[in-house]
Amino acid sequence: MSESLIIARSRDELLYDQDGVAYTDLCMGYGSVWLGHANEAVRTAVCAQLAEHASPGYLASAAANRAYAALAGFLPASHHVAGLYSTGMEAMEFALRVCCAHTGRADIAGFAGSTHGKSFVTAALGWEPPYQQLPNIHRLPFVRDKTENEILDALRAMLKARPLAAIVVEPVQMSAGGFHASDAFYADVYELARAHGALLVFDEIVTGFYRTGEPFYFSRLPFVPDIVLLGKGMANGLQASAVALRNDIGIDRDTVRPGSTFVNHPVTAAAIQATLAELSALEPKRRVAGLEAVIRDALPAESLRGLGAMWCLQLPTQVEAREFATKLVERNVIVSYYANYVRLLPALTMNTATLAQACRAIREVYDHPDQ
Repeated sequence: MSESLIIARSRDELLYDQDGVAYTDLCMGYGSVWLGHANEAVRTAVCAQLAEHASPGYLASAAANRAYAALAGFLPASHHVAGLYSTGMEAMEFALRVCCAHTGRADIAGFAGSTHGKSFVTAALGWEPPYQQLPNIHRLPFVRDKTENEILDALRAMLKARPLAAIVVEPVQMSAGGFHASDAFYADVYELARAHGALLVFDEIVTGFYRTGEPFYFSRLPFVPDIVLLGKGMANGLQASAVALRNDIGIDRDTVRPGSTFVNHPVTAAAIQATLAELSALEPKRRVAGLEAVIRDALPAESLRGLGAMWCLQLPTQVEAREFATKLVERNVIVSYYANYVRLLPALTMNTATLAQACRAIREVYDHPDQ
């Protein structure tokens, strides 16, 4: 990626550098800017909240109450929001403390390739720890490396060997190639968790709020996970995440310690409320279907994985992702990348003609990587 590119301003799906040159943004704050840059309703709400009350603290605020109400409108009646946090990592740490306190157990299982944050605990759920193995964190293979039946057999063996507090799922692995399992697989994981007294945690930080075409990834499944993590696009670029718990999961505040400095921040809460109000008025399911159709039509199916408005394009083995992204910058297109994948996370509000033009540039570099 060009080290000289400095962004001066942004609007809708465009970034502008210091010379006023426009770039089509398919990174969109790693998927957090769901309604496009400088959305007027969100900007107005945030500025108004800054003028009224912008201090975090343990006292309730009207802004936080409005955000909780807005989130409740998206969740099933069986669940409630237990806290508004700053990052997905912080939300996951809180959720895991809840799982351990609720079950009285200490062991937690995740799936290789998932990304839940970069603390020691959240990273170890999906990555090989670079420093030390955490004794209570266990990783199962995922569909990139094993069949679903093999993974389920490994999970059964793990459940037989130790009592798990939680099984953590990232339903679409956007930092590991866009892989996702079948609906039947996730249903089997849920049933195994129930049978063995473990809580099932769905990390919907990226997939939530219609990113895959449904309100949440679990919306397409025959169950609701015990705990759901929310984030990314729900505050349109501001630091925001949330933890939704099944209503009968209690919180022992002394054990779980749910607070932190920026929990329930009123400015973040104002952004959440405004973003979700805008989202509800935009026919998100229809818009996501339109974005998906453009991407599927323009890019090679054999190298493309994902759903809705979130896609990973696998690059040929001889192509380095950073170099690929740099060539796209030269064509005024911005993407994020990881390993030998580039990630496409268009805004819900993106003009499909602009997306198609950007995809043509991506296809040109993909087909002719040496040019």
